[in-house]
Amino acid sequence: MNMRILTGVLVLLLVVCGSVFAETVQLDIMAIMPDGPREAITEAYKKVRPDVELIWSPTGGYWNTLTTRIAGGVAPDVMYWGTYGRPLMEGGNLLPLDEFIERDGFEIAPWANQPDLVTSNGHTYTLPWWGSNAVFAYNKQLFLEGGVAEPDETWTWETLRQAARTLTRRNADGGFDRRGVHFSPSHIAGGWGDLVVQSGARHYTDGYTEIFPDRGETLEALEFMRALTQEDRSMDASLYSGGDYTQAFYDGNLGMMYNVNSGLLGMRSQDLPFDWDVAPLPKGKERTTNLALITAAISAQTKHPEEAWNFVKWVTAGEGAWIIARALRGAPLAREILTSAEYYEALPGLNLKVMAEHVMSHTTFAPAPPRASEIGAIMNGVARDVIWNGTLDPATGYEMITSQVNAILKEEATR
Repeated sequence: MNMRILTGVLVLLLVVCGSVFAETVQLDIMAIMPDGPREAITEAYKKVRPDVELIWSPTGGYWNTLTTRIAGGVAPDVMYWGTYGRPLMEGGNLLPLDEFIERDGFEIAPWANQPDLVTSNGHTYTLPWWGSNAVFAYNKQLFLEGGVAEPDETWTWETLRQAARTLTRRNADGGFDRRGVHFSPSHIAGGWGDLVVQSGARHYTDGYTEIFPDRGETLEALEFMRALTQEDRSMDASLYSGGDYTQAFYDGNLGMMYNVNSGLLGMRSQDLPFDWDVAPLPKGKERTTNLALITAAISAQTKHPEEAWNFVKWVTAGEGAWIIARALRGAPLAREILTSAEYYEALPGLNLKVMAEHVMSHTTFAPAPPRASEIGAIMNGVARDVIWNGTLDPATGYEMITSQVNAILKEEATR
């Protein structure tokens, strides 16, 4: 056997042995996601990187489980990140992404680059994945029958209130066959928080030292929402707890409902017997809507930083992001997707374009304060009693929120 043939055989053996014994990298992924998109992402990434296996960890009790895993030194490589994760970011638990971003020339869209959730102390720790922003779903048939103009870019909170009154219908027994509008009971992203921002006011001072510092505008927002329920009766207080306002809309007994973009696919799957569409939030002094971000982060404990980065980049701005967009998990945040005709046409007949334009042009970020869960519980409880139960007046409710939450913020500032 001559030397050339022998060399060729040795090279072939090395290639074969290398392919047999090459170690497959397993990436531990922890992200709350429906089965369909998760399976699609796994299959698509296998074609791109056959040397990387995605292992999806259970997500029950997500934040408690994640915190426990980080503390125990067994954090997932890649994780789903949101408002409640801010303290973990500040604790040095995430891998800074600055070098990867600079090396690869990666762009984070300006409408998604949220301080305290994407960046902290001058470093980037997460990449925006998708977002939830508010829209109104409305029954076009009821608007037509009631002689009410369909909502568009010109409508205001007052025209919403007037439309809700007109669409509300009482029955002969003094009850109601139909209500005009419903908002989610959530404290910030459920209507009155948006109204606070649209009035030109703030949810928090810079640095999260004080909540709702603009008293007058906050009281106006609480009063507006209270009046829908307690005076106009166009919003059904019984749907706050135990009632299903989504089902009321499906049954044709609700004219408009506040929703987030991630809920639209489920609505379309109902094949409702009437025409419906989506509209942006009404306009206040400013036109804006809160964007609640979900981001992807890499653990500082990962043993596979390069593989984790490549996956995070792919899933937030590559084909993985398209999979999320097509599943309408929420608003995609990558520029290429959010401005594409394919995304606008994902649900034919619905005005997804106006929703996308609002993400890009009229977004304010949903706040990410410390101890967000605890603060949220306080605000939800007070809002319930002011808006839905009518047992607290707005001024008393405001004092209760600010006194309790500011005490928490003060305590956090001294840590």
